Amino acid sequence: MHLLCQQAGLLAPDYGFVGPGSRDRHRRYLEAVKCGYQKDYLALEAFFRESLERSTADPNERLAVQRLLQAG
Repeated sequence: MHLLCQQAGLLAPDYGFVGPGSRDRHRRYLEAVKCGYQKDYLALEAFFRESLERSTADPNERLAVQRLLQAG
């Protein structure tokens, strides 16, 4: 994910594993990975989408993230 963001000229995703709410995000991530093993990727997609949005404060960069996610 980091390489994809770098190639797109975006900041690295903020997975939110540190700070307030980190335990919940870590739990959600592990549950999403478990779903991914069963070829259900919706929870992983949502987790990565949120991490990209969390890393982008600039509205122009946020728009670039949205375009990247729509293309993928």
